[in-house]
Amino acid sequence: MDHQKIKELIGQPLYEVWCGLCSAIDAAYNAEHLRSGGGRAWDHEYKFRKGGKTLCALYAREKRMGFLIIFGKEERARFESIRNDFSEYIRSTYDSAKTYHDGKWVMSDFGAAHGEPVQDLRARAQLFQIVLLFFIVPHTKKACRQTACLSFS
Repeated sequence: MDHQKIKELIGQPLYEVWCGLCSAIDAAYNAEHLRSGGGRAWDHEYKFRKGGKTLCALYAREKRMGFLIIFGKEERARFESIRNDFSEYIRSTYDSAKTYHDGKWVMSDFGAAHGEPVQDLRARAQLFQIVLLFFIVPHTKKACRQTACLSFS
């Protein structure tokens, strides 16, 4: 699915979030991209993988966008050590996520159908912060500094 179709599917406000996340992740991580159908719940999936492991994935369907982060054992311990630094939204999303053999799969679902306001910039920024804090060290320190300054407008 090309960018125009994703934009039409999820709408302009969510597409801006989608692009912001993609740009920031690309700037910080030398990750492989995999596109596929979204399975039963989504129309499109866009994974970021490194070293054979999925770091995170974006999902799209009509007027909704999902952002999945997989927390391994070390990432879970790090999150738990600073969990009070995050909003109630992030903590409850993390706490309600299912844990599988390969980690805790934390999905944030954006869109009116889910009740999450598209305009909740703090939640989006915190989700992005989690990606920066918990995954493989960015391939350059410069990219990490640049990425940390990105905002979602």
